[in-house]
Amino acid sequence: MRTPDQDAIRGVAADLRAGGVRFDEARVIHRGSSIVIGDGTRVARITDDDTSTAEATLGRSIALGASRAPVLEPAHARPIPTRLGTATVWPQGRTPPDPLRNLGRALAALHAVDDVELPRRPAARNLLRARLRELSGVGVDEFVLSELMGIAAVLPEETSWHGDGNAVVHGDAHTGNIIWFEGKILFLDTSTVGKGEPRSDMVPAWCAARRGQRGWEAWEEFRDGYGPGAADLRDWEHLDEAILERELLTTIFLAEQWQTRPWVRDEIVTRLRTWESPERGDRWNTGD
Repeated sequence: MRTPDQDAIRGVAADLRAGGVRFDEARVIHRGSSIVIGDGTRVARITDDDTSTAEATLGRSIALGASRAPVLEPAHARPIPTRLGTATVWPQGRTPPDPLRNLGRALAALHAVDDVELPRRPAARNLLRARLRELSGVGVDEFVLSELMGIAAVLPEETSWHGDGNAVVHGDAHTGNIIWFEGKILFLDTSTVGKGEPRSDMVPAWCAARRGQRGWEAWEEFRDGYGPGAADLRDWEHLDEAILERELLTTIFLAEQWQTRPWVRDEIVTRLRTWESPERGDRWNTGD
C-alpha cells in the first residue's frame, strides 16, 4: 500500500473515532503490504482485506489469547471501514529486547499450545501464485516479474510438508512480527496462523542466518531461545523447499515495495543475480 499523506491519516483517525475507537493525533509507524498508524497508545493496521477476512483474523487472535498463546489480542473486537481500507485496532507495544532469542522463545511457546482449533496452513504454491498475480497489476518491472515466476515454477506442485504436523504455527515468524507488551513477548498479525509443521516456523530465522550480515551468530541466538528442538531443522527433509518458499515470498514482498521504497530495487537485483549462490555475491538484506 502507498504511504498516506497527513490529511489521509487524519481522515483515518476520524473514521476510527466514528467507529467507536478513541484515536488521537496519529502517525505512520509501518508501511508495507499494510499501513500501520499509531497514536502512542494503540495502533490501527489498515489492509485491503474485506470485512470477513479481518473478522477472521481478530477472532483467531482472541481464541489464541484465550489459550494463553503468546499472541497480542486486539484492542477493538470488530474491524472498522476507513477511507484507506479495513482497519483492525491493537494495543501499541514496544520493540522487544534481544529480538532473535525472544523470537525463539515465543515460537516455542506458540508451538506448545494444544487447546485451540485452527485450519491448516495453505499450500505454498497456491499462496505464491496469488502473490505473483497481485504483483502483475502493480507496475513491477516485467523482467523482475518474469524472473520471479521462473523461480516459483521450480517449487513442487504441492509442497509436501504442508500436510505434515499438527502444531500451532505462525507462518511468518520473523523479528518484525513480535512486540514487547506488558512484560511479555507477543506475536503480531495472526492472519498466517494455522496448524502445520513447526519446523517451517524456524525457516525465516534460518534464512536470515544463511543470507544476512550476522551469519550463524543470528541462528545461534534464535536456537538458544527456542531450545533443543531447533536442532532438528538441519535434518528436515523438506528444508530446501521451505527455504525456497520463504525467500521467494520475501523477494515478492520487496518487489511490491519497489513502488514506495526506491532503495529496494538494488536489493531485488542482488537477490536475482545471486539466487543460486548468494554467498558468492553481495549479502542479502534480510532485516536482521
